[in-house]
Amino acid sequence: EQECSAEMWAIRNWAINRNLPLTEELQEVEIEKVRDVARAMREIGVVTRYEGGMEFVYSIAEGKHYEASYYRNNAIHFFVNKAIIELALVKASKESSPKALDTFWNEVISLRDVFKFEFFYPDLEIFRSQIEEEIELENPNWKSIVAGGGSLKLLRQMDFHVAHAVLRPFAEAYSVVADVMLAADGAGALTKDEIVAGALKMGKQAFLQRRISSEESIGKLMFSNGYKLAENRGLVRGGTDMKAARMSFVRELNDVTARLHQISEIVTQKRLEPGEGTREAVLSVVGND
Repeated sequence: EQECSAEMWAIRNWAINRNLPLTEELQEVEIEKVRDVARAMREIGVVTRYEGGMEFVYSIAEGKHYEASYYRNNAIHFFVNKAIIELALVKASKESSPKALDTFWNEVISLRDVFKFEFFYPDLEIFRSQIEEEIELENPNWKSIVAGGGSLKLLRQMDFHVAHAVLRPFAEAYSVVADVMLAADGAGALTKDEIVAGALKMGKQAFLQRRISSEESIGKLMFSNGYKLAENRGLVRGGTDMKAARMSFVRELNDVTARLHQISEIVTQKRLEPGEGTREAVLSVVGND
């Protein structure tokens, strides 16, 4: 519970610094309020608690990921820009220092396009200003840090991370759609109904094989939006050039999901580091790892 409260208060302080609206329950820092939230989620069957080990472990109850996503989605739009920044920092870390800052901004714009059927964005210039304002609140010297090859260091120094909780379900769903499209006959046009039907089957297979992390990534709406993205990029029409184009789409989404997993691993590593607090509970208020 101390770990859970530490994460919650980090998010609370982040929200206060950005003048975001808060419920009355988050006005005071009290561990009992964390217990109340966990207790309420257990009572309605969304959260379960394992008590057989040395520490209590909270998790989303089996088969309840869709219900849990309802609570996450009520607040998810507040975290989208931060999630995009986290992903772009990982991308920038893979480039040589002189190119890292350009890579960061190019990836920010690319991710804006990838998830444009899930979230509403302001005009591009306003969006860029919002991104810059957000990352400056994290570290005013971020540009020199990124340009100097310190993107991962900047990422690790953040009080908490959200990309793996906010964007991973969408990215994984889109990657399933991309796989279904790649497996289809490239000569013929693809319809949304056949792609969504195929993705529902392949998504279940991918989950059982642990190629996607959650059943939450298996859903008609996200698969439909994945199809919209592919359609927007001209990938659903037939033609001899479709195979290579669809393969590029697969690689792009696989790269996004790989970086999301990397951020999730950073979160896990930080939890295991000395000084990070006790492990009486593992529960994310944005989404589970």
